[in-house]
Amino acid sequence: MASFPIGFIAPDERSWAWTRCHEDGLREYASQWEDMTRDADPADMDWVYVDALPVPVSPHDQGWPAYWDEQQAEAARNGMEGFWDHLLDEDVLTPVVLGLYGNERGWDQFGFWDGNHRVGAAVVSGRMHVPAVVGIARNVGPADLPEALRTIPEIVARLEARRGSMPRQR
Repeated sequence: MASFPIGFIAPDERSWAWTRCHEDGLREYASQWEDMTRDADPADMDWVYVDALPVPVSPHDQGWPAYWDEQQAEAARNGMEGFWDHLLDEDVLTPVVLGLYGNERGWDQFGFWDGNHRVGAAVVSGRMHVPAVVGIARNVGPADLPEALRTIPEIVARLEARRGSMPRQR
């Protein structure tokens, strides 16, 4: 299998390419943003591609619409008014990167490593699903996930596959 898909893949072929990407390629792709998380190591997570991830509640205190408005206002303050507007009219083709950590760490059950602006624009535009490369910490079980993520087939399959292969760490 290929590592992560490269930029010249036609938009209608992107989903197909990502679904065939090996876990090591997904980990490599996500590792570009490992500095965006406090203490998660991509090497210590299982990785799956989800073509239509339901956008979970925002990890931002104010929620996605308020986050979007704040980001637009910040861009305007920096002389780049409307900088993010193009995202409102575009389908999200490049997967966002989401890390799932579970309840053990308190408030941050999950975090977007990359794609906050794309997710914010999708929500503001009424699109509640985005493609995502999802990392699942090895201590996470189904009960540790936000409710909206507990039934996603790719995530459920990964959790079930690991249940038989490694002891749950707590």
